Amino acid sequence: MRRCAESWRDGRFVLEQETNAYAVLPPTQWRGYRPSQDPPAPAPGTVGGPASVVPPATVLAALETDLAGKVAVLASDPKDRLAAALARLEKHSLYSQFILQHMH
Repeated sequence: MRRCAESWRDGRFVLEQETNAYAVLPPTQWRGYRPSQDPPAPAPGTVGGPASVVPPATVLAALETDLAGKVAVLASDPKDRLAAALARLEKHSLYSQFILQHMH
């Protein structure tokens, strides 16, 4: 099999490669190769998906219709600092409403 072409350029003899002696074989013909097992699925939240399906207290509080229910839901999650701050704010608002109602 011929892999190069002969030619003369500017008074010089030149060999130019036409083909390659190598080929990439498919994996089925690789000696000793075993395909790897499927990797496990990534943990939730690593590829942008939701980390948990439990909605935060602020979302649950928005579903409540009465103010006391909102305060109870917001205060239920001690780790959620936003919910805790909103619960304190709503509690003060609820207390203010109670005072105003009973003054008249």
